[in-house]
Amino acid sequence: MGRTVSSNPCSRRYGIICNDEVMSLFKVLLEDLSHVSSLKSARRATGVPTTTIGDLDASLKSWKLWNLLAWNDLNRQYGRSLLGLLWVPLFTALFIGAFTLIFSILNGEPPNTFALYVASGYIIWIFMSESLVEGAGMFSQSRAMLLNSLIPRSLPVFRLIQRNVLRLCLNLTVLVGVFVVFFMPVNASMLLALVGLVVIVVTTFFAAFSCAILGARFEDLRLVISIGMRLLFFLTPIMWKSERMGAYQKFLIFNPFGHYIELVRAPLEGRAIPDVTLMVVAGCSILAGLVAVALFSSARPKLVHWV
Repeated sequence: MGRTVSSNPCSRRYGIICNDEVMSLFKVLLEDLSHVSSLKSARRATGVPTTTIGDLDASLKSWKLWNLLAWNDLNRQYGRSLLGLLWVPLFTALFIGAFTLIFSILNGEPPNTFALYVASGYIIWIFMSESLVEGAGMFSQSRAMLLNSLIPRSLPVFRLIQRNVLRLCLNLTVLVGVFVVFFMPVNASMLLALVGLVVIVVTTFFAAFSCAILGARFEDLRLVISIGMRLLFFLTPIMWKSERMGAYQKFLIFNPFGHYIELVRAPLEGRAIPDVTLMVVAGCSILAGLVAVALFSSARPKLVHWV
């Protein structure tokens, strides 16, 4: 007996015989393809960017969204506590005060200048360190948002940096407190510290962006960065002065974190920013931006599959 070709769409299109089970699977496939097509159409209709520059531009224009999300993160973390957001500068002040009290005596340093040295270094370090460590897991933590909404891919990184900038602003009140408690003089050259803060925030954004992309692909990266930052804390002149390194001081040029801290610390102490610091910061900032853009351009289409 000859074989009768079914009249269903699958057999007519591909010339094969399909039973009811295959036919049902075929219908499910058509529905999935229709969903993908409608999703792409929705992205085009809502103006979701399809290029790297367009994605970054869309995130910048959505500043109200990532600012609101950043505030929500802080409120969720500290909202139910008694002191709320005051815990952020309080913890920093207690740490800086205890360390200054003990080691200014042991090292024979004047408490006022040593408090400024420690506070300026520690506050900048907290911002950079937390941004890099948290950045490595940011895309994974934003998985639901990336998969179920039409937000720009880069928006979670803006949310992260804004959250840590808010913490940084709270911690800067401790630095102001150091000037008030020790009656330290203020001059116009200290405004250069604000320029240094802007450079630090922008560079940290690009560095955290790269960590977020690589962390989405390699889950262990966050642990590696966390351990590495703890080791670098002791190798960076935050709690000790570089002059005490003696002949080994020349090796500090290879630690970029020390140079970024110096951008803020030197103007606050009334010193000129060293030329080598300016060159290292310029080179590292440009490199961080180029690497972040290159990684994002390559990984953006695959990012949702990694998370």
